[in-house]
Amino acid sequence: MNNYQNWIIDELESWKQTFNNQYPDHMEEVISEEKKGYDEIQKLIERISNNECSKDDYESILFHLWQIKYES
Repeated sequence: MNNYQNWIIDELESWKQTFNNQYPDHMEEVISEEKKGYDEIQKLIERISNNECSKDDYESILFHLWQIKYES
């Protein structure tokens, strides 16, 4: 189980970085949306690391993993 948990955390950490872009100040709306995504993924990483995931958290994790693999 720890191997799967570590794999999920690694995948989410990598995926989170796709939302950590530097945009010019005039693109505040894009920055705000990407920060929201970055923060959401960080919360999921913290919850799974601490074994505190709810059913909704697991569904969100699966959604993000699907997105990661779809992009590949």
